Amino acid sequence: MVGWRKALWYWLAFSIFYFGLAMFSLETRDSWSLSSSVWLPAGLVLGVLCTSQPVYWPLWGMSAGVLHILTSLLYGRSFDVALTFALIDLSVLFPLAIIWRSTCRYPGHHSYRTEVFFLLAGVYTTSIIGGLLSIFILKLLNYPVLISHFSTWALSNATGCLSGASFFIFRRFFREPRHHFNGLQYALLFIISVIFMLPPELISPILIKQALLYLALGVSLVLSVSLPLNILTVYLLYLTLLINLTTLLGYGPLVVNEPQGMQASQLYLLVVVSLGLIFAVYKKENSARYEKLRQQLTLLCHLLESQQPVFFQFSSGTERFRWSGNQSVFGIACQELPTLLLLQARLHPEDQKAFAEYLSACHGNANGTNQYSVRLLLSDQKYHIVRCSIAPDHSVLGTIGVLMLKN
Repeated sequence: MVGWRKALWYWLAFSIFYFGLAMFSLETRDSWSLSSSVWLPAGLVLGVLCTSQPVYWPLWGMSAGVLHILTSLLYGRSFDVALTFALIDLSVLFPLAIIWRSTCRYPGHHSYRTEVFFLLAGVYTTSIIGGLLSIFILKLLNYPVLISHFSTWALSNATGCLSGASFFIFRRFFREPRHHFNGLQYALLFIISVIFMLPPELISPILIKQALLYLALGVSLVLSVSLPLNILTVYLLYLTLLINLTTLLGYGPLVVNEPQGMQASQLYLLVVVSLGLIFAVYKKENSARYEKLRQQLTLLCHLLESQQPVFFQFSSGTERFRWSGNQSVFGIACQELPTLLLLQARLHPEDQKAFAEYLSACHGNANGTNQYSVRLLLSDQKYHIVRCSIAPDHSVLGTIGVLMLKN
């Protein structure tokens, strides 16, 4: 009984959100092609399908179809157009959700990049197919549509899917710690909001509009690499609502009273959302790779605690050492050993020149790991044998190595 009550509340919430998003989207419909600027309910349906059990899919599908027809009729569309768009919408969303769940429902088996690129490719493909179907059926119904109008439907569906479905998918499958906004991120959000709320008379020259659009794109990409994925999806949803609402009210640099202007607005929003997701997952994967490497190094240090491994990077150009993850080198403060010359002062006189030559030889060697042993004077005023192992040279990071005490 409790399960049915919970399902009923979910259905009521789904219906209310679908109705509200549909009415909002229909306010921005394109009078030339009968399509809306961005069909946000498509993202809601796709997100719910991808994150819920298939046993509930008939309920979501029937509810979405009925609500789609109802909102279209309330907004003045004819029944045949409402039915056409409702059926096409479901016909492209259900196959995409089935394929996505069968291949990407286990995030641990895929990378973030795989998940996002699969979502992008699937949404683009199904949106193009749906756009062509809508034009074909409307022509059969003797509506005066052009073949180019399919792009309006396709862009509307694609942007709605990416901005809505990504919100549900990443918040459901990719858990991340709570994020606290900093001053820079608040400032960037304020800049984005101001750009799309400017009155048109302040930005009438075309060069100013283009500059503001490029600035908004740059700010969005900066936010994409600085926000966690689940917070980023909230921002992308906010950006979609902001651009559509302000454009509807006649504000911002995307207001153009012609069909080409609307498609340009759709394409701009789709590019921003797509690039934002791509940049974010690349940054997320690099961060995850770095964190995994850090954890591995930590475990290795615990395993070899008696040998006190010390990792370093060495630049042959400046002859400087950068000690990674350590406050000291076998009891010697890292600040006392910033350069090769100061490290050599701690080496046995017989090892000083040989060690410098060893580092120089390793800098140009990219074929394998090199190992060497030196005698290092520690704080007990005794020389201890230290093994040095250097990885193949990396042109960006320089020479990477580790020092370990020999037991």
